[in-house]
Amino acid sequence: MRSNKLVVTGCIAILAMPCLIADNFDKYTELSVHQPIRIAERVLPPGRYILKLAPLMDRRIVQIFSKATLQLMLTTLAIPAYRINSSDTTTLILDEAAVGSVPTLRKWFYPGEHYGLEFLAKPEAVVLTTDAQLPSEALEPNLYDNRRPGPAPRSFSSKYAVLIGISAALDPQLALHYAAKDAVDLAAVLMRADIGRFAPDRNHVRQMLDGDATLARVKSELHRIGMQASDNDLVVIFYSAHGVIESSGDVYLNTFDTLMSDLPGTAFNLYDFVRDAEQAIPHGRIVVLIDACSSGEPWSSNAKGLTVGPRFISSSHHFNLNARTSVMVSSRLGEPSYESQRFQNGVFTHFLIEALTRGDGLSNLNELFAYISAMVPNAIETRDGQHPAMYPTFVPDTVVLGAKP
Repeated sequence: MRSNKLVVTGCIAILAMPCLIADNFDKYTELSVHQPIRIAERVLPPGRYILKLAPLMDRRIVQIFSKATLQLMLTTLAIPAYRINSSDTTTLILDEAAVGSVPTLRKWFYPGEHYGLEFLAKPEAVVLTTDAQLPSEALEPNLYDNRRPGPAPRSFSSKYAVLIGISAALDPQLALHYAAKDAVDLAAVLMRADIGRFAPDRNHVRQMLDGDATLARVKSELHRIGMQASDNDLVVIFYSAHGVIESSGDVYLNTFDTLMSDLPGTAFNLYDFVRDAEQAIPHGRIVVLIDACSSGEPWSSNAKGLTVGPRFISSSHHFNLNARTSVMVSSRLGEPSYESQRFQNGVFTHFLIEALTRGDGLSNLNELFAYISAMVPNAIETRDGQHPAMYPTFVPDTVVLGAKP
């Protein structure tokens, strides 16, 4: 146990405490609330509360107790958050509240840690309350085995990856600087024995660059993997290319032989691509990573010295994923994505590789996304910005790309 000062950013007046008690394993944290506050979907009245991780294998489940009665007020699922600079104090970040409205606790960082948790207004997983079926010790916040390990990475029998990168296409309008290099660089990291731990052969890691990445060949490769992958295998699909937005609002990922005059017939509809991949690969866990670009914007540079080109505008409302599939895209709806002359990669791809490398490949998808989503906006200083997105927003199983097969 240790005592730490409490640092609150946002609406500082609502939370104040001269001393904060914290325990490293369950992140036991005490705080005082002097006016109503919203945490996840629940508004809590003024009072003293305990925040801690639930005594479960999933380290994203947070419980909130009344300090006075030890009554369990809320159990909710949070998603990983990341901050560039850690602090030696507990940090709570609040959304700015309009006058007369209830402020919202958004993020919770434990002392000395870069990773924290972000509370969702409407958690996607089930929200547990006082009558939830948790272990009996969940109601006894002082009874924990501090040696209890975190969740073990999910193991896979075999791992496959197909990496598509298209810098040079038949249509010169679809040319890019670093898309092919994105695929080459990520493949190299995936095949490193100390990081990605994918078998370094063409059967397990297939790079499809420029002229090799035709519409027919990409479809064929997905079906080839689908014939090999079993239920306990991992399949990673990486796509770096242009994303062309048609007047209808549909987003297309170009292939080498895409014709701008016939996008539906010569390119992949973004959402259909993910659906088709699920159908072509009927077994195994699928992770789709997309760093693509929208056409027709000028190049520019920002104050950090990055020379950037516009890349992908993404959306989620057409994704209809099954439970086997997770999708991470380079930006949110209505935002461009960028290439970087300094990084010699797409910005999203650069920080994806950096996240894998700094964690020796053992960070799970939630942790990878937390790092990427924190770093990418910091590297982009444009009016539109760039914020990666992941669907679903929280991956309940501990998928680790670098797990040993």
